[in-house]
Amino acid sequence: MADLENVLDELSAESRTTKMWVNNVIKPTFLMMRFCRASHEGDWPLHIATAEAMLPYMFAANKHNYSRYGLYYVRSLTWLSPEILVISR
Repeated sequence: MADLENVLDELSAESRTTKMWVNNVIKPTFLMMRFCRASHEGDWPLHIATAEAMLPYMFAANKHNYSRYGLYYVRSLTWLSPEILVISR
């Protein structure tokens, strides 16, 4: 996945249109796909990291409730003990 992100970053440096597509369509789509994967597989560390990565998009979309409660959700999940995170996998 890191290789694909590097290729996308290189392509987005070439033109403004490509940069717009990569930043506003492709990367958020990958983010949603990662979130669905983490939720379905029960991968709590990936779920927490992806939910935290989604927060800037929620603020940018001016979704007040998602932004407010998303912050609370991510912070409450980071307080989980490591034993719970490992057992659920």
